[in-house]
Amino acid sequence: GVPNYEGNHLDNHKSQTIYVKVFENSKHIITFEIQADKKLVTAQELDAKARKFLIDKLNLYEFKGSPYETGYIKFIENDDKSFWYDLMPPPGNNFNQSKYLTMYSDNKTVESKDIKIEVH
Repeated sequence: GVPNYEGNHLDNHKSQTIYVKVFENSKHIITFEIQADKKLVTAQELDAKARKFLIDKLNLYEFKGSPYETGYIKFIENDDKSFWYDLMPPPGNNFNQSKYLTMYSDNKTVESKDIKIEVH
């Protein structure tokens, strides 16, 4: 998804820090930050940045080495409404690739200054 470009970038090439809290078995284990240079940003962009950190630092999706079998990334907006995306396909041989290719079809955008992200 792509948000409007005109007037959407933060002033003076600044970026907005967004904190991502990671929980394992309901216990907070780490918080990391990602950056957004826009006022309105797509959930897809933030999701990709968060997953990159999780892949690089916590071995998410590591073949024969990932400690994770299930999980989701949760976006909490300023009004406490939330939405989430699965991090893992369901176990078994019924992986539906088209589901993951269309996961962001709603082109959901969020305000970078107000969004909170959790990974469970």
